[in-house]
Amino acid sequence: MTLALAQVNSRLCTARSYAIGAGVMSDFVLSLVMLTALLLVAGAFFSWRRSGAVKQPALMVLLAVIAIINVLIWTIPTKDGRAPLEAIKAQQDG
Repeated sequence: MTLALAQVNSRLCTARSYAIGAGVMSDFVLSLVMLTALLLVAGAFFSWRRSGAVKQPALMVLLAVIAIINVLIWTIPTKDGRAPLEAIKAQQDG
């Protein structure tokens, strides 16, 4: 049972790294995440202004911040000067 789960997890990780390193697709996904974050912030503002509620808009802003941090993690270069996304693309190219 454990071996079967390990094999499934290995296949999922391989598929995930291939999808992320797919060049144009990864750029599209990062752009989509940024647009979603901006829409979340705008939606939170309008929700707060309309209903006066604080909890739901605050959670929407928190989700937007987490999404932006994830994009930054993938795109900001590390100490060696390469962004993690660039490293994955280079690895996929061989």
